[in-house]
Amino acid sequence: MGKIVREKSTEARSIKILQISATDNRGGAASVAWHLHRQYSRLGMQSHMLVGQKYSQDENVHVLDSEKARSPWSRFFGAQA
Repeated sequence: MGKIVREKSTEARSIKILQISATDNRGGAASVAWHLHRQYSRLGMQSHMLVGQKYSQDENVHVLDSEKARSPWSRFFGAQA
């Protein structure tokens, strides 16, 4: 069974977490991910979220620009639809 960390120990600060979600704090699964992110941060862990749409002001939530990630061909044919 996993060890539960209740205070900001050196061990907790060394843990780095990246969660990927469509949004940061809107919707069912995103809301759960948001609450986990906030709790990890409170425990002293380095928690970050990578999202498609950001609604919070949290500096550890980062937006993935999906348009830049698409290939030029995909962008071209997507615009034609």
